[in-house]
Amino acid sequence: PAFVEEFCFGPKGLRQSAHRGRPMTAAGFNRYRSVLLGFFGYAETLGWVSANPMRSIGKVKNEESRPKLLLNASEMFELLEHACNPLERFACALAMNTGLRAADLTRLTVFDVSVASGMIQTQIRKTSKYDMKPVTLELHNELLRWLTFYAEPMRVTRSEMPGEWFLVPSYYNAGRTGRLRLYPDRRHQTPYRLVQRPLARMGYPTRQEGFHTLRRSSARIFFETLRDAGDGRDHALMVVQDFLNHSSTVQTQRYLGLNEERAIRDHLLKGQAFLSKAREVEQQRAAGSQKVGQIGSRDSRAV
Repeated sequence: PAFVEEFCFGPKGLRQSAHRGRPMTAAGFNRYRSVLLGFFGYAETLGWVSANPMRSIGKVKNEESRPKLLLNASEMFELLEHACNPLERFACALAMNTGLRAADLTRLTVFDVSVASGMIQTQIRKTSKYDMKPVTLELHNELLRWLTFYAEPMRVTRSEMPGEWFLVPSYYNAGRTGRLRLYPDRRHQTPYRLVQRPLARMGYPTRQEGFHTLRRSSARIFFETLRDAGDGRDHALMVVQDFLNHSSTVQTQRYLGLNEERAIRDHLLKGQAFLSKAREVEQQRAAGSQKVGQIGSRDSRAV
C-alpha cells in the first residue's frame, strides 16, 4: 500500500507527473485508478497478492471547470478567415454547419456527400445510428471549393474522385511552400489542431478546445435563432437535440449550458428587496385576516 500511495501521489507519481507542465487531471487519474483497481482485484483473486492495495486510494475530485468557450456567428466567420489552409477552413466549416463530433467528421468519405441532393450521410459513432445531415448554403459553397482543391493535386476531376477517399484526410504541410500533401486513404488523427490553430490566431485560449467548441457554439446559435423566431423553448430544445444527435433534451440543455431557473433567480433577486418584501407580504396577510375576524365577530353580534 505504501508503494502504491507513492506511485499515485508521490513527487514523481502518477498524479503529479507533469504533462506539458501541468499535473494529470482528475479525470485522467481516475481512469488510471480504475484500471489498477481492476488489475489488483484480478491479482487478488488468483492469490498473487493478499489484498488489493488500491482500495485505500480514493477518487480525486474534479477541478473547478472554467466556462466553456462559445463563439457567436461573427466570430465563426472570422475563424474561417484565420484558417491557414483550405483543409483547415473546410473542416471548421463542416463542423459549424453539421454539429458533428470530431470522430464522426473524420470518418466521412467522398461517397457520403451528395452535392446534388444537398445531404451528407453520416454514422453517429456513439449510437451507431445513421443520420442524413442537410447541407446549408454556406457549407455548399465551402464544399465545392474544397472538392475542387482536393481533386487538383490528385490529378482527377471532382466527378472522378473515389468514394472511399476521406473527406477530411490526413495531410503534410510542405514547409515554406505552403503546399499540402494530401493522403486520401488516411484518416486525420489530430483533428483538434484544425480548430486550435485558427483560435490561437484570433487570440483565444486553445487548451481543451477543438471541434466540440464549434459544435457547442453552433448549437447555441441554432437554439437562440429558433427561440427568437417565435419557437417555444421546449420545441427549440427538441430541434437542437436532433441537430446534436443527443438522446434527450436534458443532455442538450446541459451541453448548451442553459439554466432558465438560474436566470429567473438572478432577475428576481439582483438588487431587489428580498426579506423585507416578504415581511411586508406577511404583515399585509396578517392584517387582512385580522380584519376578516373583526367583521365576523361584528356579524355574529348583529345576529
